Amino acid sequence: MTELLIILVKLILSSALLYAFYWFVLRNKASYTMARLYLLLLPFVSIAMSGLTFKVIQPQPVVVEVSSTSTSTPSTSEEGSDALPVFYSGSTATASSNAESTAPSLFTRFCEAFSSDWLLYAWAVIAVVLIVIALYHMIGLYVMSRRMKSQTTPEGFKLIRSPEVPAPCSFAKTVFMPTTLTSNNEDLILRHEKAHIRHAHFVDVWVMELMTRLLWFNPLMWLTRNELRNVHEFEADHDVMTSGADMSTYQTLLLAQVMDNGSDYANGFNHSFIRRRFIEMKYSTAGTLGRIGKAGMCLWVVLLFCSFTFKEADTETVFKASLLELTEAQMFTVEGFVEGYYDEPKVNIYLADDYMHIKEDKPVATVPVVDRKFRFQIPLKKVTAGLMRSTRKGAKGVELFFVPNETVKLHLTDKDFYVEPDNYGYLQKIERTVTALQNATGWQSPHLPKVKGTKWENVESQSVGFPVLAVKEVIFSKDETVLRITTDYPANSMVINKESYLTDGKGGRYKMKRAVFGKLNEDNSPEVCTFGGYYAFEPVPEDVEELNFMADQKPEDVALMIEGTGIFHIKKAPKEADHEPNFKVDISVSQGIGDSGYLISMYDKTMCRRKQIADISVVNRKASFATYVDEPRMVDLTATFPDGSICTHCVRFPFVPGEHAEVKVMNGTFYLTGTTFYKQYSDADELIENAEKYHKQEETRALLLDYLKKHADEEGCVMRYMHHDVLPRETILSIIPDKVKNGRFKDFLQFNNI
Repeated sequence: MTELLIILVKLILSSALLYAFYWFVLRNKASYTMARLYLLLLPFVSIAMSGLTFKVIQPQPVVVEVSSTSTSTPSTSEEGSDALPVFYSGSTATASSNAESTAPSLFTRFCEAFSSDWLLYAWAVIAVVLIVIALYHMIGLYVMSRRMKSQTTPEGFKLIRSPEVPAPCSFAKTVFMPTTLTSNNEDLILRHEKAHIRHAHFVDVWVMELMTRLLWFNPLMWLTRNELRNVHEFEADHDVMTSGADMSTYQTLLLAQVMDNGSDYANGFNHSFIRRRFIEMKYSTAGTLGRIGKAGMCLWVVLLFCSFTFKEADTETVFKASLLELTEAQMFTVEGFVEGYYDEPKVNIYLADDYMHIKEDKPVATVPVVDRKFRFQIPLKKVTAGLMRSTRKGAKGVELFFVPNETVKLHLTDKDFYVEPDNYGYLQKIERTVTALQNATGWQSPHLPKVKGTKWENVESQSVGFPVLAVKEVIFSKDETVLRITTDYPANSMVINKESYLTDGKGGRYKMKRAVFGKLNEDNSPEVCTFGGYYAFEPVPEDVEELNFMADQKPEDVALMIEGTGIFHIKKAPKEADHEPNFKVDISVSQGIGDSGYLISMYDKTMCRRKQIADISVVNRKASFATYVDEPRMVDLTATFPDGSICTHCVRFPFVPGEHAEVKVMNGTFYLTGTTFYKQYSDADELIENAEKYHKQEETRALLLDYLKKHADEEGCVMRYMHHDVLPRETILSIIPDKVKNGRFKDFLQFNNI
């Protein structure tokens, strides 16, 4: 309701300001054509001004406000370990973003705000009634023009003379004339009505009538409509005067016709206020608006539009939203262990918030190594990119995410660091933050180079091996072909082998040339893992339809790629169409459950890649999410908590087109129900869980077989058995009836080899 009132106030206020400018500046000075155009565009501009909001954030260098001096405080580690100095930075990292966001369209916001509000229906009913009335009168004029005899004027217009016509008027390219006029009066009136047709005033009338009725609640629309009609009359009168007509004779005719009736949906002879028309004929100043006035008009409209639609976004607020900043800082801890027999005196630590682009000019801390161990702590409000590097000359560093309320163990060898990300929450928080950052920036980092060439902008691919990789872009140029490669799990290492190559379906093979943005044969930075690195290969013909990326020198046979990784079936994907949601999940949280929100991650067909598609909040113990799915897809639903932590457990179930799932969270347990499909799925799940919990293995198998035979025609039951390998797939295949095999899950079952 609040959003509705804001939109309505902005609509009326913008209309009033635009109309006021016309009344005090343009009226009687602008040319008739300019005045018509301004009035005709007024409703459309006011709609745009009230319904659009462009949030603009000025590009700013991101500053990490962390003290460069650290204080050493003694700390006792876990029982049985040596005491280590804990290096603690007392400042928290803050940052800004240069992302830009645009609010949804007015129509989208309108529908969302009023989908269940009676005001929407009241507006719609009145608008429809007014439009129907207008159409009724317009159709009446059209029917009258078709059934009456007419003649064609030299200009190609239709002229109808009939005693049924009460007063002169024109409709489209037809002029209606009563038979009671003298020849001289008829000539003057014909000149007037032909001017209306010649200037296409009827188009203005139709457009303005429609907009006035759609925006019937805005009084400025009715004023604008009347003023546009006046301008039409002024312009037609001007044409009559310039054609050589006698002014006094013409004005006498106007007075004689002023009491006649005409149609509101045609250009009538007597719509304007007579006294004002007489003044306009005699002392017209139309068209005297100079260049300065025209420039002022453009400037006024632009400034007014910007003041209503452009809003300087609060950088800190936007950054909090995109990077999930906590209200209070939480401690991030690094525990380091030095291996080997060399002397390692110190470790430098760097932080960066500029889209995870680390600048190694000044460390935030230098941590000494004591008894081959070191420890560092820093309070953070959000996930931040970090770098740890030995002070030893020529030593390599390790880039990783610093995550609030998490501990990461590092091992420093004579060659490099390696990380033990042994915390499930650590990986989950990184995935959540990276997804938010990718969505906020459209997968674009300001440090990505501009790679020119013909692009496959929408790419689909299938990853094999680990790490799980994906191709974001394929760019063809004369000298090389470039792939933007990223990973679905930025918390893990992403190593691209310099011996990698591409293959196509025709036997072509194209070697790796260089890394345009990123590294070869070593761990890539968090920025590259998040936004993708550009890797150039030998030029590939632009007409190729599919490529395969071999990350290691392994055989092309996918089945043999056990240790290596690869990306197969890289091809152009159809542009995603805008679909209405066809699936919805509603979540209700019982009293006492502390869930603040839920993460929804969707798997691909292979169940290897998972992508977070939503991060929804709990409001009044309820949450909901709607989306479009073209086929059944498995998802994980994971709870988040107010302190930023993420639940270590999740519930997995399929999103099915046309279905509605309901999840109830009670006593820390998820209960799935909803439409018939999900009730079947939930019943099967409950049976399976109880059978495995309370029965021996032989009894469990018998119970599961018996239940599937009784419910084999239930799609929900079959999906539950299939996804969790409850029984051997051959057994499930032998039990499922043909109507299920060939039903709406046919392709899904075939893909999973059932």
